[in-house]
Amino acid sequence: MSFKESTSREAPARRSPSARGHPGPLFLTLLLAAAPLLASGNRVTPPKDMDPDLLRAILAIRTGFMSQSTTPLLPLIPDTAKIYLAVNDIASEESYYSSDQIQTLLAAAFATHRTVEFMVRLDRIRVVDEKSQVVLCPAWWTFESHGARRKITLRFLLTRQSADWALKEIRETR
Repeated sequence: MSFKESTSREAPARRSPSARGHPGPLFLTLLLAAAPLLASGNRVTPPKDMDPDLLRAILAIRTGFMSQSTTPLLPLIPDTAKIYLAVNDIASEESYYSSDQIQTLLAAAFATHRTVEFMVRLDRIRVVDEKSQVVLCPAWWTFESHGARRKITLRFLLTRQSADWALKEIRETR
């Protein structure tokens, strides 16, 4: 076989993941965002006892950032407690902010930062007592702002008091 023959072959046509019988990227993204993942060897399995309220909270974070809207996040933002915010692209100062301030800061960030991609997952659940839990959710936010594309890593801390999940802090991690 000559060099010309070996390099002139066309690659087979690529089929979409779902056409090959594999789940599509949207399904995989939702699976990663929706459940804590337990690795056993090469298999990854969501736990059977996933809290549906926690699932809704994680999806609300993702939906808020992807749609660049504070509306999906409102159920997670407590009216009375303050949220610790330490993300330079959202607020210039690390501080505790009220519900109104958080909404205003996020709305301003969404107005100047066009979300390209946002992924969030569940990392750890810590049970404080029978009515209280704390959850860490790492996230990766890729956005364009002022003509430049950036990717930052965030950490959301959610707490559960009685029945409701609430946002306690948002930090940029390095």
